Amino acid sequence: MERESGGNAFKDGVPVEQPGTASELDIRFVGLKELVAERDPKRIGVNYMDNLAVASSSEASPLTDGISYKDYNLLIEALGKKYAGRVRSAEYLIMDYLAGRVMEEIELSEQFGVIAADNLDREFGKVVPGVTKLSDLEGNVFLRVPDGREIHAGDPDPYVLKGGDLFTILHGAGNRIFHSDLGGNAYVLREEETEPPPEIQAIWKHAMIVRKILQENIKAGRTAGGTLELLVRKIEEAGYYYNPIDYYDKDADPKKTQIHLDCHAIGRSGLLGPRISPLGPDWVRNMKIPLLHTFTFEYMVHMPVPKWGKGKHLYIAFHDGAVVTEDGVVFPYPPDQGIRIIQ
Repeated sequence: MERESGGNAFKDGVPVEQPGTASELDIRFVGLKELVAERDPKRIGVNYMDNLAVASSSEASPLTDGISYKDYNLLIEALGKKYAGRVRSAEYLIMDYLAGRVMEEIELSEQFGVIAADNLDREFGKVVPGVTKLSDLEGNVFLRVPDGREIHAGDPDPYVLKGGDLFTILHGAGNRIFHSDLGGNAYVLREEETEPPPEIQAIWKHAMIVRKILQENIKAGRTAGGTLELLVRKIEEAGYYYNPIDYYDKDADPKKTQIHLDCHAIGRSGLLGPRISPLGPDWVRNMKIPLLHTFTFEYMVHMPVPKWGKGKHLYIAFHDGAVVTEDGVVFPYPPDQGIRIIQ
């Protein structure tokens, strides 16, 4: 069998470079002006940004600002003066696409959600009190001790789970385009306990009140910022303290449970707008919530426990997948169903 020439200089045994060969840049936009003239568009959207910023999830591989300066100039030159004057940033169109879904994608997200739930069951099932370290578990695994300090699976000093711990695992399933997030919480019983203490039961009740507030008030057509303002008002009317930071505020009313919100989109590229949250740039709050908006139903609860001492509290986090439909918020796969009990 005859062996083909290797390397980059040959293709099928023939030298790739020939005298006078044009570069790819010389032919990149050949015929574009004629194509555009046939359609005579009022606006021509191009992949660069004017007002928005690179989404936090795509900084390493920008999806909203991808045209190079060289390509932009070649494009403008190829279009000619008439059509070059119609070039606009396509940032809002691109962002709407990246943040959106169609029903077929949501159905696929549901399938991945079931897998994520199975992943959570598997990881929680591994826990043996006094033996299992946070780092033994897969996913985003963490807990906060009563003074608010967060202990994470990635900490250099391994933390061994023990009785009295209330901890969280966030687990996902899918790939870069289709992904489902799911969170779960568990309490490790102390040796003398046969059921969770009252404060564990109380924080779950608070969490379900907040879940209902969010589910009833997140609707399509409203901006994310307007939705955030409405939710804050409803949360405060229900007797809670809204905290824009996911950290216990020791200067707030010590009798009030504190709530933090970060309902960010799960679009085609991670943390895009619309984002119902105080976090991130203003433009993610200025975006309207569309129908079939897929997002992470994420919120955190900091509940004071006075008998433990001033400022001491319990913490629980939620990270469930949700969709905004014409009927309001629905969950394509079951959200956290309760604090799991580990003996």
